[in-house]
Amino acid sequence: MAETRYFEDVEPGDEFSERWTPTRESVVGYLTVGNAEAGNTASRFTSDAEAQKIGMQRAIVPGAFSLCMATRVVTDWMGPTGRLHSIDVDFRRPVLHDDAL
Repeated sequence: MAETRYFEDVEPGDEFSERWTPTRESVVGYLTVGNAEAGNTASRFTSDAEAQKIGMQRAIVPGAFSLCMATRVVTDWMGPTGRLHSIDVDFRRPVLHDDAL
């Protein structure tokens, strides 16, 4: 179990050590939550060919999925009694399937 971190324990620039590599399977799993058909259609999120039509090298990860994973990393890092009041992100570049983050 992670230790609880408090405001005074955190400094600007502190880094997380967890790595995440979104795969096609994880993206399709995310897309199909609540809609079993969502992962069955080719889109820029599931198909390299469709992503290449819009100038990407490979299929892209939905921004909302990246945000979900970033939020989970932060809440896991805070510990079991931590509370996240808000999170602010900047999407600086597309995340592609199999990018190591």
